[in-house]
Amino acid sequence: MSARTSPTISNTTIGRWMPACVRDLFGGPRREKDLPANRHELIDAWPERLPEGSWMTTTIADRMMASLEQDRAGLDDVVAASPAILGNLELLGRLPLERASLLDVGCGNGVYRDVLAADARFEGWHYAGSEVNPEVVARCRSAHSGTRFEVNDGDALPFEDREFDVILASGVLQYVRQAERMLKELARVSTQYVIVSRLLTWRDRRSSVVLQTVRTEHGVERYPLHVFNRAAFEIELNRLCGSIVFADEEDRRLRVRHVSEPVIPRMYIIRPAHNETA
Repeated sequence: MSARTSPTISNTTIGRWMPACVRDLFGGPRREKDLPANRHELIDAWPERLPEGSWMTTTIADRMMASLEQDRAGLDDVVAASPAILGNLELLGRLPLERASLLDVGCGNGVYRDVLAADARFEGWHYAGSEVNPEVVARCRSAHSGTRFEVNDGDALPFEDREFDVILASGVLQYVRQAERMLKELARVSTQYVIVSRLLTWRDRRSSVVLQTVRTEHGVERYPLHVFNRAAFEIELNRLCGSIVFADEEDRRLRVRHVSEPVIPRMYIIRPAHNETA
């Protein structure tokens, strides 16, 4: 790994973006300020069992890999039209690294492997991915020959301490039951930076659990997710993961039924505590 001159890390609105692997859930990139009106409802607690149609099904694997085939057919156009991809590339481009190993936690179909390989700014970067669905991981290994993909259990990452320079967790933490535990894991396996993006937050309301229901051509999917109180989350982020060196919010908003306050997606670049003086 080598370093280049560090850019100034200061707040700026990167824009409206979504993950490539799930943007079909919301009907593709949108220009309006509010996310599409899929169903989001408060629930009392995280369910003991995941709802039918959640992350672990074969249907999810089918949807994710079909999306990869479509993306590869016109990757340049996909990147240009996706605020999600552009936003994450902007965050990664802020890091003062010419060469780096990157772990994509919650990698979906691994499309960021292709995106980074096609971007000259990341020519010296090495990609690896991790997902909770074993079938998705197996199919990613087949689709991205020679690239490392590993299964994680949602609590721990199957990697050595400080194995990667950069960790990308885009739209991940809200879907993890024990988000605090995963924050520790993100810091543990990183040597340089952790990027947490598309994190769902409330400015004033307390942290809550929401059930998300979406309909795609592949069927109905349901996911429990956290919406974090921003201030409380940032306290835990500093305590468990490291120092926040960049933070901002998207201008998209998500609505939960019967809740007046909008959900605001946030983005962070974190310097793990064990490397703050490195």
